[in-house]
Amino acid sequence: MDRNFLKRIVWLVFGCYLYGLGLTFYVYNGLGMDPWNVFHDGISLHTGMGIGVVNVIVSIIVIFAAVAMGEPFGIGTIFNSTLIGSFLQININMGIFSVPETLIMKIVFLLLGMIIIGFATYYYISPAFGSGPRDSLSVALSKRLNIKMGYTKSIVDMITVVVGIMLGGRFGIGTIISSVMGGVFVQMVFNMFSFDVKNLKHENIIDTMKRIKRA
Repeated sequence: MDRNFLKRIVWLVFGCYLYGLGLTFYVYNGLGMDPWNVFHDGISLHTGMGIGVVNVIVSIIVIFAAVAMGEPFGIGTIFNSTLIGSFLQININMGIFSVPETLIMKIVFLLLGMIIIGFATYYYISPAFGSGPRDSLSVALSKRLNIKMGYTKSIVDMITVVVGIMLGGRFGIGTIISSVMGGVFVQMVFNMFSFDVKNLKHENIIDTMKRIKRA
């Protein structure tokens, strides 16, 4: 198997790890859940399903929507859907994180979460194995609207938060801030690496499996 392929896999896994770490800081910032979980929480209140179950169902629906808009389904999509949550749970189980007592440290946690997820998004998308369910939607909209992906992410996050709040989802000031600024941080990292998702040609899961089989 060629070294470039292995390097791409390492970057993908590393990006997923960073994403899980970033979400850990969201969980423990004490200023509110991340945008999508407010949406999941609102649906959970109306359906009686657990927020984790809602998360999975929404992921599947968003994947189909993104594929319908022309985004490929790749191993990056699968890794994003499985590894990030696993890394998040590992961090929680380690018991080394706790909600800060001071407002300043809560804000620091929130900022760290957004910064880390910005870098995580670059590292897991740039190997071109496909984006995660929610990011695929932002990428698809970026291409259709000819807007940078970070900004379409903010648009999607803000709409998600508004709908989630209307459904009764729990939120805080950190939720509002991250829905507006999360995508901005992603775009800042993309600009730092001169990276534009619109110019990236992703490898779908069938092509990846063929590549592995030939190795």
